[in-house]
Amino acid sequence: DEGDIPLVKTLEEEIVIYEFALKTIQAILDNYHEGTIAIDTGTEFWHLVDAVEGEAIVKKRAKQGKDRFPFDYRVSNRAFRSVIDSVNASDLNLIVTNHAQEKYSSKGVAQPGKFNYQGNKHLSKWVDVFMRLHSDGSGDSIERWAEIEKCRLDDTLREKEIVDPTWDEVMSVLYPND
Repeated sequence: DEGDIPLVKTLEEEIVIYEFALKTIQAILDNYHEGTIAIDTGTEFWHLVDAVEGEAIVKKRAKQGKDRFPFDYRVSNRAFRSVIDSVNASDLNLIVTNHAQEKYSSKGVAQPGKFNYQGNKHLSKWVDVFMRLHSDGSGDSIERWAEIEKCRLDDTLREKEIVDPTWDEVMSVLYPND
């Protein structure tokens, strides 16, 4: 169907999307002094940043007949972090969601309730509050909860679970006296 968005984007298309995202975030930072920016998902945004910012090193390594080295991701990580830092330097809140993938044993058996984080591995160091969202069940009987893994606001909140984590519920846990 001609109206469908292609699943695989060209580098040129990714550059357009990336530049649009950066301009949009900057416009929000320039024009709003309260509120929340949400990046959903951070996993997809990081891949977009990496595709654009990491293109030169990908080409260089291809000419060398080599794969990227772990330190080759520093340019992409720096660009991703600059977006996070620009929001953190403002009065706006930032929410970044990331994918998780179910863990499997060495025999290929799913391990219920265990997941591999699929986001930027440094993100938890760059933010004030880092939560992992969980769900169990299906249909109308889905249970959702969040587990606080890091909280610079109040370290005693680490490992606290928030059942049905609405925005208001999360805020009431993080700022109980407001």
